[in-house]
Amino acid sequence: MGKGLGSLAAFAISFSLTFNRLPEAYEKIVAWLAPVLGKILRVTFSSLYLLFGDPLTDYYLLITWVVAGFIAGLLAKKLGSGIIAAASAYLYNFPLLGFCAFKLFESFGTMGGFETLPPFPPGTSIADLLTAPLIGEIISALMSGMISGGSLDFNAIISLVTSIILPKLVKNLILVAIFGAIGGYIRSKFTSEK
Repeated sequence: MGKGLGSLAAFAISFSLTFNRLPEAYEKIVAWLAPVLGKILRVTFSSLYLLFGDPLTDYYLLITWVVAGFIAGLLAKKLGSGIIAAASAYLYNFPLLGFCAFKLFESFGTMGGFETLPPFPPGTSIADLLTAPLIGEIISALMSGMISGGSLDFNAIISLVTSIILPKLVKNLILVAIFGAIGGYIRSKFTSEK
């Protein structure tokens, strides 16, 4: 019971914290495309940010995962259970992101393609959008590969995943698991002394 409650509480806390405060570049993309694609875009970027944001350079994300992991551990009541609950809270974002991607492709398919996209909001440029965490890095890596004469093949995609996406995933997962363990350890010591 404790692991399930801990993981759900940690997921709810982490998701609500990022849903209400996305990085500025994501907010600009949401302001631009949400009228066409709907509110699912904010949910998508919240999940994307939780999964692949860099907690070592983004202190808000760091604090979000510290708090969520610690609460998961506290509610799980034990060190090992705290790790499992905190890691589960992180991993819940993958099915959510998959669902969001499906809904976005569905919305994009019914909207009629790129021709129906609205113009950029005032004061927003393509350069602003390329500063978005993860999106800018992926586009930059793809562009540098194509400029150097390379093509987009399976090896380029694997290289992109291992050099950009995987390190961020590992950082977030380790961070949330460590604080889940700390929360579980503290709770187990507190309950064992009574």
